Amino acid sequence: MSDPLARDFPGRHPFGAVYILEPDQPWDETGRDVQAMAGMGYDLVTVWPAANAWLCQRPDEFRTDGTRRLLDLLHAHRLRAVVQLIGQNPAQEFLPDCLLTPDMRVQEPGLGQHASAWRNCSWANPLHPGVQTLVRRYLGEVIGQLRDHPAIWAWDLFNEAHLHSDDPWAVAEYQRWLARRYGDIARLNRAWHRRYADFTQVAIADRGAPYSRWSSVLPEVDWEHFRAELTTGVCRQWVAWAREHDPRRPMVVDSTGCNLLAGDASMRATDEFGVATTCDVYGGTYYPKSWGRDLGREPWTFAFHLAVSAGAARAAGRPFVVNELQTHTQCALSPGSEVAPRELAAWTWATIAAGSRATQLWRQRPFLHGYQATGRGLTRLDGTPGPRAAAVAGLVARLRRHQGLIAAMRPLAPVATLLAGYRNRLMFDAFRGFESPSRHPAGLLGWWRLLWASGHPCAIADLDRPDQAAQDCPVLVLPSAISLSDAQAAWLAGRVRDGALLIADARLAAVDEHGVARAEGSPGAVLAPVLGCCEREVGGAVAGSLGGAPFRGGFLSQQLELLPGAEVVASTDQGQPLAVANRHGRGATLYIAAHAGETWRDELPAAVVDWLAARLAAAAPGAPRIERSGLIHVAIHSAGRQRLAYLVSCQDQAGEAVIAGIGADRVQVLDGPALDAPGGRVAVAVPGWETVLVAWEER
Repeated sequence: MSDPLARDFPGRHPFGAVYILEPDQPWDETGRDVQAMAGMGYDLVTVWPAANAWLCQRPDEFRTDGTRRLLDLLHAHRLRAVVQLIGQNPAQEFLPDCLLTPDMRVQEPGLGQHASAWRNCSWANPLHPGVQTLVRRYLGEVIGQLRDHPAIWAWDLFNEAHLHSDDPWAVAEYQRWLARRYGDIARLNRAWHRRYADFTQVAIADRGAPYSRWSSVLPEVDWEHFRAELTTGVCRQWVAWAREHDPRRPMVVDSTGCNLLAGDASMRATDEFGVATTCDVYGGTYYPKSWGRDLGREPWTFAFHLAVSAGAARAAGRPFVVNELQTHTQCALSPGSEVAPRELAAWTWATIAAGSRATQLWRQRPFLHGYQATGRGLTRLDGTPGPRAAAVAGLVARLRRHQGLIAAMRPLAPVATLLAGYRNRLMFDAFRGFESPSRHPAGLLGWWRLLWASGHPCAIADLDRPDQAAQDCPVLVLPSAISLSDAQAAWLAGRVRDGALLIADARLAAVDEHGVARAEGSPGAVLAPVLGCCEREVGGAVAGSLGGAPFRGGFLSQQLELLPGAEVVASTDQGQPLAVANRHGRGATLYIAAHAGETWRDELPAAVVDWLAARLAAAAPGAPRIERSGLIHVAIHSAGRQRLAYLVSCQDQAGEAVIAGIGADRVQVLDGPALDAPGGRVAVAVPGWETVLVAWEER
């Protein structure tokens, strides 16, 4: 399918919110809501539920009369709809409770002992043959009843895709997965240090047995790797079943945020880079102020969440959209989750700056029942406009003024790409006993914070399946990449030989993809001459100086032996190499002998930012950079010679952003003045919690 957004919304950025049909809500009130959404400038609304259980005579039938009536209202106001099919409540979707049998439930160890044992948002097991039959029936009936409606633009097949189940069907599929991966049982036995006669004998109950771990981490790593691929497989299957009934409209799937940063990756068992390949449009779900966190205070963390989804969509060749963005409180008793209008506006502009091609907010009206009662929503409880609705209406009006330019643009090619892989995360966690929370996210986030602070265009790519953006990027960053295959090591060596700058930190490639230690020591025979060093001893946290700033931490460090030509550019207080630079072929490397990311996640000295920014600038001479004061999220988009910079303030005080390295003598602040840019450099004032857009044309 061609790009469905460019085809169906030419020159536009579709914008709207999720609207949930309530059984007892009067239709004149629903009509008022639709009119209000049209008045706010919306052109796309997500609708749930697709089937209206309250209109059924029997609990096991599907009727869509209410949804069709809502679609009629939307169509009358020239609004398009995404119909959400699966993801919020299976009893209201494909699995009426009257048809539920005990074996249809997901099977999770410890389920029922405590609420925290719930790893799934749903109790229905999509692997159960009976559930699969019901899913196919539901998709056929609902899509069949609604597919002729002109208001429908797309189907949302799986909202917040995830799966965690230890049921017999998962185990049987795992055994087949292992057979495909290893080919014959003898190879698995050698890798796992086990003695099976057949793949059907492989069980999961003993995968974490301590003495088995001593021999191999693969029983745990392979199982969790399989889980993620199983989630991807379910998404692909549901999309295929839906296409049987509507091969024309786009199919949307979205993930639950950023599983790479989850304290326990197995909770969701989702690899976004896999899931994005299953659909026509890939979406993300974001709740910056929920569950006790406040990403508004850490805009780089929010940017990481967005960059993973955007990177997954880019690699899959799909447009990236925001399926859900938090509008207000988590629930009736969740202090700290309140969303100020200015925060919502900043988050929304940040998603567009990350490359989102469409926006759906969660949700238009607050919840009236359930755990989230009084929570979420742009409006007041009765549906009348409130301050957040007013802020969004103003944002959409501004978006509409400039959407021709905005819709034509795509994020500028990155100067630096952070490489992260789901299997590498699992391997790291295996050597930490799958502790929760994992230490791996801290390493990723610290390095990303440093790249974000550098002001250079940056992105995230899949270490296991690098796309063209990673192939072309001048700087590659590998945080906490303990496990690399020989093929991955050879690819990285080739990228450096061809001119890239490779930056990595401690214990790079200490083990291969099977968890087997490299006898020659980290970073292995292939990468040692590239990085100019090799591990001779390992230690704990270190202290020293890096980039002219004190360095304290890194829960693990290495003592390195330098190879000829390598240069120590930073040392520990004990005189050991802390950072080693090397030239290889036409490229260069920088190796940090500690897990530096964890320290930078919590505290990032300005001197370190300048130190790295200078190296990035040397690796990509002439590339633009945006220097800013305080918490200002920045991004640059391009289309031909046209450029558009996003300067998104996430702070109370006014700040300034300096755009450097541009090929223009003058820039235009959209809705503001033109500014001179002598020497390709311009300073732009950014008021607190405002977003400034700056456009120019390169010479």
